[in-house]
Amino acid sequence: AFSVRCTVVFCLIWKSTGGDMFEDLVPSFMSRMKGVREVLLPVPEETLKEGLYYAASNYIPLDSETELCRNHSNFMFESFLNFDLWALKMVDASSKLPSGILDGCTKDIGNYDQCLSVEAPGKLFSGQLCVVEVTGFLPDLGTKLQERPFGFFGGDFLFSVCVPSSCTAQDVKTHLDLTLNSINASATISDSSCSSNIPVPLETKEWIAILVIVAIAMLVALSTAYETSSMECDKNTLLCAFSLKTNCHQMISTRTTPAALTCLNGLRVLAMFWVIVGHRMFAMLTFPALRSKTILEKIDELVMAPIENTQLSVEIFFLMSGILVTYGFLRYMKKGHKFNLLYFYMYRYCRLTPALAMMVLLYATIAIRFADGPVWGKFFDMLNSGCRYDWWATLLYINNYYYNNQLCISQSWFMSSDFQLYLFSPILLIPLHKKPKLGLLLIAIFTVMTSLAGLWNAIAKDLKGGNLSRESFEKDYIVTHLRAATFFIGMALGYVLFKLKQGELILKLSRARLWAGWLISVFFILFSVLFITVLMDPSREPNRWVNIPYMIFHRHFFSLGFVWIILICTLGHGGWVNQFLSWSVLIPFARLSYGAYLTHMLVQFLESYSQRAPVHLSLPYLWYHAFADFTLTYLASAALYLTVEGPFANITTWCFEGQKHSKEEEEEENQTEMSVRQMNTT
Repeated sequence: AFSVRCTVVFCLIWKSTGGDMFEDLVPSFMSRMKGVREVLLPVPEETLKEGLYYAASNYIPLDSETELCRNHSNFMFESFLNFDLWALKMVDASSKLPSGILDGCTKDIGNYDQCLSVEAPGKLFSGQLCVVEVTGFLPDLGTKLQERPFGFFGGDFLFSVCVPSSCTAQDVKTHLDLTLNSINASATISDSSCSSNIPVPLETKEWIAILVIVAIAMLVALSTAYETSSMECDKNTLLCAFSLKTNCHQMISTRTTPAALTCLNGLRVLAMFWVIVGHRMFAMLTFPALRSKTILEKIDELVMAPIENTQLSVEIFFLMSGILVTYGFLRYMKKGHKFNLLYFYMYRYCRLTPALAMMVLLYATIAIRFADGPVWGKFFDMLNSGCRYDWWATLLYINNYYYNNQLCISQSWFMSSDFQLYLFSPILLIPLHKKPKLGLLLIAIFTVMTSLAGLWNAIAKDLKGGNLSRESFEKDYIVTHLRAATFFIGMALGYVLFKLKQGELILKLSRARLWAGWLISVFFILFSVLFITVLMDPSREPNRWVNIPYMIFHRHFFSLGFVWIILICTLGHGGWVNQFLSWSVLIPFARLSYGAYLTHMLVQFLESYSQRAPVHLSLPYLWYHAFADFTLTYLASAALYLTVEGPFANITTWCFEGQKHSKEEEEEENQTEMSVRQMNTT
């Protein structure tokens, strides 16, 4: 049996002599293991050797395509049969048959560090660990779900083999398929699935990224030194743009104005945490798991609903985006300013893009060097392949339409969608300012149009409600014109909030109406979040006339629930809810939310995909890592703010200062500007 052969290999590894740190223990351990072997495996020596021969012929790519790989593999094979320690270590580092297969444990990724540390005599080659997916002889776990989870790890079995570094991925696949094809199975392996310790020289684009980072660090140091040494009255605003002193003060400031919609700060932070939880779950599902059937067992439990439905967090940010663009525009026009369309667009682009461009630069160049691990190269290549060729689509905010199946920075689709809605917004903002009734009518018409378009698209393409699949992600979730309804609802609410702040609209709510509003709001939110468990019940027969309406309209119900919360907090009837959401401590976190949105998935990737062993899917594991992600993400966001986002925001303000009229006005418009940096979070 396979497990017996692996036990023999483990026992025999101690028979070799050499410069091992346990060399002094070899004689006594060897004697002990020999006795143990004779009791546990009472078979003739020739039978053991035959078993080792058979096991090694499966592990070592003797039938590879390239001659160099075949030669090195034959050398490794002979050394293994001679019990040479380095060859035994390579075979030992390869995967064994994992325990708990009948409980869904079909993933094993070997011993990464042991494999890469091995060197053949004369440094002929070193160890290389290749992760292999095998498909073809187990039922598909995804078919047990109403909708296959987005990014769910494929393959019936996942294992790794430690092979000579001279072998290519195709060499390994060719060798393994000779055996697997005989049982109607096949191996899937790519170049990024193999890892070795052979140094990879820095490419030109990586040197450029390093030079950019060094240049920014020098600007920060020089600007900080200038501001520290200058008198307050002599300071040049532009020269202080990169100063840590200036940007730290801006980052931690909790100053607000009476016009500010302070409850949005708390909503922004809570929604960002919800996003982090959802993407942590995504990372768990796309990494080899010890017990995959855990998902099937808990998929329809209420406790899983907020985790499965984290995509609803985007509705909060679409809602706030619509509110703030309308609220800011109407306040700007109320002061008698002339609307400048070019400034409206350029200011937004310049505020959003520098931090995004820095992250695109990292993803496309040196981020892959931030970590390593058996699956690090494979997943980083899979999730960020779009950065190699289509990075420009991200910076032009069109990547949710242009090759949207290969996103550069997978979460950047929201920035594109939000920016496109911002470009469209003047069509509604100008009528809303000049003829409010016409503006509100147009908002209602466009809300109905985008909702019907989403409904028709889901029916025509037979999309399903429930957990987010790759198909629904690409064909519905990230497509702006199909899901703009919440943004338009936010625009209508922004108009109402502006009128309330100006005293031009007075809403008097009785105690009964307040209670009724809260009950309806909570019902809308809970229904939108929890009903997914009905759709995800494996025993339920799919019904498209339930799935599709829920898929489209649960976003509307969810948004309307938060419309009430924002409205009631603005009116001063929010009680402890408003006190928490408007808590001044949350203002710096809200300010950093845009950076958190940009960095959080990289933070999660670095931890998740550099792990050396399969993870155990469990709720405690999820929440433990989600809180750790939140902490580390905001630290990374602070670094991004102090070096890129804050400095370039200062430069943008300086360049457009002809459009600014006073420091007080700039501070009052802080809520709208914060939305530019922070609302793009999902």
